[in-house]
Amino acid sequence: MKKKNNSQRGMALIMTLWLVIILAVMVFELVNLVRVESNVVINFKEDAQGYSLAEAGIIQGINSLLNDKSKDYDSLDDDWAQEISQELETGSFTVKIVDEQRKININEIDSAILKEFLKLWTPLKNDELTESINDFKDANLKKWDGSIEDEGNKNLLFDTIEELQLVVARQASPGIDLEEENLFSRLKNYITVTGKINLNMVDNKTLATLMFEAGTYTELSNPELEKTLEEYEKMADKAIDFRKVSRGIDPKKPKKQGERAFTVNNTSTRLISALGEEYYERIEPYITWLGKINVNTAPKEVLSAFFLGILGADSGHFADEIISARNNSPFKTYQGLDEITDFTTINTANDYLPVREYLTVKSAYFTIEAIGRPRESSLTKKITAIVEREESGGRFQVKILSWHSE
Repeated sequence: MKKKNNSQRGMALIMTLWLVIILAVMVFELVNLVRVESNVVINFKEDAQGYSLAEAGIIQGINSLLNDKSKDYDSLDDDWAQEISQELETGSFTVKIVDEQRKININEIDSAILKEFLKLWTPLKNDELTESINDFKDANLKKWDGSIEDEGNKNLLFDTIEELQLVVARQASPGIDLEEENLFSRLKNYITVTGKINLNMVDNKTLATLMFEAGTYTELSNPELEKTLEEYEKMADKAIDFRKVSRGIDPKKPKKQGERAFTVNNTSTRLISALGEEYYERIEPYITWLGKINVNTAPKEVLSAFFLGILGADSGHFADEIISARNNSPFKTYQGLDEITDFTTINTANDYLPVREYLTVKSAYFTIEAIGRPRESSLTKKITAIVEREESGGRFQVKILSWHSE
């Protein structure tokens, strides 16, 4: 009987130990689950705080653009061009504003300028890379030499600069490893797709593609008005011919005073005459007559490529002269450029326009990058917004064109 009792007590002890072990495991798992859920809640809270802080930074950046004191020009000395940092109760944010018009717009830039720009980064195959960029964005399925394009081209205008990475990857220069040299990462800070297409810079193929794209993919598309790409190209040729005639290239039509380019006073009438009112209405939201490259903010790489592409090998010094002059005082008007050289007497390589029709001292498009950092946290949240700024009634207005968070 005593042995039996001892056996029962031993069994009870073993069962108790197992029960303790099971309970300990359950408690450990419960604590671990609570810890994980707690971390999830904390991360969610910090993520929301980081987003709110970055959003506050975007608002601060917009306010900086709205309160710009120099309404007639934009320069790197302006308040908006300085990095903003601010501490709040829940954390901090930093804001950086970049003028998109300090860059080259690959949707509209002249091929000669683009080629000179690419030479700065890759001395090999820049002709092929220029052609590939043009083939990627124009709706025509043939290369510029008339041969059939390779597969993989979008055949529409660039929507994001990341699309350029596809073109660069396919045209890697011999001896250059894109993984090591990362050509695209070096190019992307100098290029943009933001803004309207400048009629004083665009070529006929790009304008034809814009007409094709607007007629096919926008709310203004009308099957009854659709044309073939070849017909759009002929219409684009007719529109761009105005630039030649207005410069007096056609001997039968002498140059008229004040009509050397598309301007605020003649753009609509010229395009309606060339394209027809219905087709003009399609592309009107996407075009401009204003200069695109801001000489007050453009880096030397962009200015050098511009002058070399337009004026030739002996014009690289203009970039240095402009940068030296603006370091003393930003250009407030075009007349300031005339102090460097008489831009009114220098024509582009194709004899269409004077150089200054490509340039501006005032910008309309900006990228605002804001990074939010919650207090006592390693997490950061970044928001990038592209905005358009316009002046109306003596006051600035800002419209958000795109918004991306990460």
